[in-house]
Amino acid sequence: MYTKLAKMLSVVQGTDQFSAAVTMQGANCVQCDCVLAALASGATSLTITVQESNDGENWTDVANGSSAISAVGYSTVKLPTSGNIASAWVRLKYSTAGSGGKSIFSAGLNTAMV
Repeated sequence: MYTKLAKMLSVVQGTDQFSAAVTMQGANCVQCDCVLAALASGATSLTITVQESNDGENWTDVANGSSAISAVGYSTVKLPTSGNIASAWVRLKYSTAGSGGKSIFSAGLNTAMV
């Protein structure tokens, strides 16, 4: 099931932001897509990390569940999470790297059972 999680969101370097939680509804893997509109004022990349939770309060990073994007444009984010998500909920953590600056992007998430 596809869920749009961010639309032209701005994330400043040094301040992580998080998407809303998405129910897995029995799925065990995710795929993320992203349109990176800009890296501004010293930002060098946007990192998207999948996090999981069973209670919606305590979140942990999914093993091998992060990817850095440094090229402006559309990307299917390669997250090798196939079959290794066992929690009830997932969300995305967004981080901007570089010497100050911000990233501006839109992102969505597909969940599936494999």
